[in-house]
Amino acid sequence: MKRPINDAVAIGIIEDDLRRIRTVSRKINGRLKLLAQTSVSHVERDVILESIAFQVQAFYTGTEALLEKCLAAKGVRIPSSASHHSEIINQADDHKLIPPGTLDYIRDLTRFRHYARHGYGHDIQENLLLPKAAEVGGFQKKLRGTIILFVAELRDALQA
Repeated sequence: MKRPINDAVAIGIIEDDLRRIRTVSRKINGRLKLLAQTSVSHVERDVILESIAFQVQAFYTGTEALLEKCLAAKGVRIPSSASHHSEIINQADDHKLIPPGTLDYIRDLTRFRHYARHGYGHDIQENLLLPKAAEVGGFQKKLRGTIILFVAELRDALQA
């Protein structure tokens, strides 16, 4: 987020982003269930894997955008640079926006996003993708809990 925003606006934007990443998490879960079906052909399996990879990338991108908006609400601006993505994660961790015990996972998603975003998706490595995808739901719930507490702090500040 490039401009400072007030807390009331930030709350709405952050809550919308939370809903969006929960939706993506549910899509990933649905595709994982579909993949587990024994009646899926080889071609269908490839399409489902590509869809999962796309959704994991979308989940990370949405999570990063959410964290950047939370940081903006705290008055922290992340300048555009070659290390922009990792700086968002570092600052979010410094400001306690990353759930405890999940920093390595989100950094791993950052690397996956880079790999997928920059055109290497033609080489989907199922053994790497599926464990990442399987953890999205649990991470999303932890992140949601952390961000809901942050939103409560913003609400309290508005009422003070």
